[in-house]
Amino acid sequence: MYSMIQERLRTWKKWNYKSADSSNKSKKKSKKDPNNPEWPANMIFFRDGISESQFEDCIEHEIQQIKKAYRELCGQELELTFIVCGKRHHTRFYATEENQTYKQKLTIDNQQIFNAINGNVQPGLLVTSVVTNPEPFNFFLQSHKAIKGTARSAHYHVLENGMDLSRECLPKLTMMLCYAFGRSTTGVSYAAPAYLADRLCERGRVYLRPWLLDPDMEPKFKVLDQKDANGKRTRISEEEMNEAKAKFAETLSKTESVWGKHYGKDVDGQKWKNPWRPNLCERDGMFWM
Repeated sequence: MYSMIQERLRTWKKWNYKSADSSNKSKKKSKKDPNNPEWPANMIFFRDGISESQFEDCIEHEIQQIKKAYRELCGQELELTFIVCGKRHHTRFYATEENQTYKQKLTIDNQQIFNAINGNVQPGLLVTSVVTNPEPFNFFLQSHKAIKGTARSAHYHVLENGMDLSRECLPKLTMMLCYAFGRSTTGVSYAAPAYLADRLCERGRVYLRPWLLDPDMEPKFKVLDQKDANGKRTRISEEEMNEAKAKFAETLSKTESVWGKHYGKDVDGQKWKNPWRPNLCERDGMFWM
């Protein structure tokens, strides 16, 4: 998390503070000083893939790492808004009246039925009370038009609101971000930043595929083997196993043979920690893994 935030901030600096030579093409020279940039003071972070039982750990570790990375690079404090979005829940919302849903064309037994009532609520449903948790501020948001099956609204939890966004503004901003996903001309089921992160995780599995298929490829995870004074095997605690997995994941993330020849190369004075070619980020791409 620490290195991810600093890499994104350096990319932001690179594209917002061009060198004086590159600005000569325009008649008006930029007043921005590339050696003394005005770093972005605010950051909104959408996090996916953690359950409610992990919120405390996220607050104590991930959020602190984000702030630390920003503070050490930018020399100031960050106003951070951190939102967790999830869809792994059993809460469903249904239209109780026909004008609350929409009609569509269905094909059943090779027969087309026009103006069939879908039954799902229209995009824009916001639920902030009754079925939500008391703290922290959380809300359900139905942002997509479900064509098939029962729609599942995303559940958003605001773990930190350093930008001091109001309870009216946050759902509106989230709804707008659901319409910012490049692969779809309509709204998607949850905020585009988290959606893109999910796609990058799929990309990561593709890079790991050769290592997963080759049982002889290093590094290998070795199961902990503990014995007592009598030589009898003892049960490994969950904390010890998680610590061993975390150490192995760190080792795996630094293995060049897994991630390819571009990993670990020096780019702009920094060690490149992504498997793809550095020139793929030469445009305004904000990918990181």
